[in-house]
Amino acid sequence: MRLTNWFENRPPIKRWMQRRLPRCHEVTLSQRQIFVFLTKEGGLFTVLLAVTFLAGVNYANNLILGVFFLLSSILVIAMHHSYAQLSGLKIKVLHASDSQAEGQARFQIELSPTTAKCYCQLELIWQQYQRIAVLNEKQILHFDIDTPQRGRFLPPRLMLQSVYPLGLIRAWTYIYFDQEVWVSPRPIEAERNVLNRIGGEGEETHGLSGQDEFFELKNYVQGESLSRVSWSHLAKGQGLLSKQFIDFSAEQDALDYQQMPAIDHETKLSQMAYWVQILDSQNIAFSMKLPSSELALGQGEQHTHQALRLLAEAP
Repeated sequence: MRLTNWFENRPPIKRWMQRRLPRCHEVTLSQRQIFVFLTKEGGLFTVLLAVTFLAGVNYANNLILGVFFLLSSILVIAMHHSYAQLSGLKIKVLHASDSQAEGQARFQIELSPTTAKCYCQLELIWQQYQRIAVLNEKQILHFDIDTPQRGRFLPPRLMLQSVYPLGLIRAWTYIYFDQEVWVSPRPIEAERNVLNRIGGEGEETHGLSGQDEFFELKNYVQGESLSRVSWSHLAKGQGLLSKQFIDFSAEQDALDYQQMPAIDHETKLSQMAYWVQILDSQNIAFSMKLPSSELALGQGEQHTHQALRLLAEAP
């Protein structure tokens, strides 16, 4: 374990760093956020400096002292350049996708220089390792972060570091993003009596292909009927959108928390998540009832997302 890692894991240091580096949506790195210290090679280099200095003083040899001062100036210049590799760099989180328990949430971050200089040998560690050899314009990176349990999730710290140019000095920083994601329960298969399903046995489940009632707008897919295009939105410059309808005479279902066969709360939510995915895959409109909230009858990707969000937010 690095000496710096051991030092940072001390409780007083952790509290100090949390005050110094609060959670944020974006940050431009400056002296306040950047830490600088010797690498292992830099430590050996410092020992060499000490030996050179002692030899020069002991033997009163100006040549050896000259070598010492030359090497010392190289170390100071390396420290300056290592710090410069992070200073002025802007990092912000663009998007984070919701996830399910024991899954992964994808975070999208953007790195952009605020000056005309190039940033070299940047290393990012966020449960995954990514390296940027040269950064001279905006660059977008993706990280998949583990989400161990249901509920509100704030990502762990992102570490950004560089040992450019000589590997003697390490400059690094930690970034705590405030971008939260909601983690839905991990689906657990469960049998249930479909007591609340409406629709004849021989009826076809039309779902979003019905023509009864307007439901939502979504991006137009090539091949869809032009009669479904929302021309008013196109005229406003909002793009080509397709009207979606739901057929409330087709098969429907009602998910009820009390009907789940499990005993404990978390397992019941996981079983409901399973049935949400089953009904969505079968294009069956459904409503959902939880002890603290309800979701009206609906269908489609957005409706499924709302159902999973309610399960994630359930107390």
